[in-house]
Amino acid sequence: MFSPIGGAYNLLRQVKGNYQSSGPLFDENIKPVMQHLAKASFSTEDKNFLIQELNMKYRGTDDPEESSRRAVLTLSDAFELIAVWDWLKRLHDGSDLDAYADDLSILGNELGKLIRAVDDHPSFTLSGTREISKSVAASYFSHKNACLAYIGQDAEQAYKTRVNLVFKYYLGLAPMYEEN
Repeated sequence: MFSPIGGAYNLLRQVKGNYQSSGPLFDENIKPVMQHLAKASFSTEDKNFLIQELNMKYRGTDDPEESSRRAVLTLSDAFELIAVWDWLKRLHDGSDLDAYADDLSILGNELGKLIRAVDDHPSFTLSGTREISKSVAASYFSHKNACLAYIGQDAEQAYKTRVNLVFKYYLGLAPMYEEN
């Protein structure tokens, strides 16, 4: 079975290893998070699922602005795996929901700052590029069916509620789904 925590760690390592200007996300705050996430299993099948099925992989470019946007989107994917996929799986299985609570708080706060920083600075080289917050929302939406297949189709309302909470309280973004 796919390991969302292992997948998140893999994505964070990709960004850390390939994007030199990742700045504040990889300061001392992130070290214990990375150490905690490193304990999770991550198989070749997990890696293939992450790349081929979810299209989650950091792809750097020579354009620093585009490379920064891609890094933020990859960090968002890693956060999604912990905050939504793993959390919902734990909810479904009756496991400890707070196992990664500190990690989520650190990553979510840093990611929210990065998203707002990118959105607040207009692009000089990428004309016509949409706000990164909209790209983050599109990414969550595109992963929804795979997440529900992983957890169970009966979790759709829980998925929508969790994504809205993640957007509002961790990332400081508007909720994605209409509340019932």
